[in-house]
Parts: sequence; structure tokens; C-alpha cells
Amino acid sequence: ISSGSSSTTGLPTGFAVLTPENIDNGSYDDCSGVTLSIARVNAANIALEVYDQELILTCADLGTVRVGLRVEDAAGNVNFCWLDVLVEDKNAP
Repeated sequence: ISSGSSSTTGLPTGFAVLTPENIDNGSYDDCSGVTLSIARVNAANIALEVYDQELILTCADLGTVRVGLRVEDAAGNVNFCWLDVLVEDKNAP
């Protein structure tokens, strides 16, 4: 997970970049490679946004964020899994 500061004042804004590879635990297909993508999902595991190559988490996301991992093979077969990510503020006020 990448994190850092994007403020022009040099003050940390508190963000992290979560990629599908950060949460993948060995997804594969017997016949082809797979494409991974990630998105926020709701409690019913329905995507709240388009599945993409990264998810930006900020201080506005403090607490638990449900994340979906989408795996697609070359034939267009798709499977999903979901997990909760705990976002914490570790910077001193």
C-alpha cells in the first residue's frame, strides 16, 4: 500500500493507494492469465463505483471500508471476493 502527502503546503493529507495485488491471495485461471480490479462495495457487496486498478483511501474513509476484488480471465469469466479494510489515522494531531 502506498501512502503519502498530496498537500501543496507540505502537510500530510493522509491517503493510501490500495491496488488489487495488495489484497489478491493467488487468483488464477487454468487456461489463461487473469486481470484484477478493485472497487468499494456496499454491505450487500454491490460495487459503489467502477472496478479499476487502484482505490484511493483518505482520512474521510476512517473506519471500515468494504472492498471488492474482481478477477476476469481471457474468456470473460468473472469472479469476485470481498473484504473489509480498516482505515486508521496514525498521525499525531
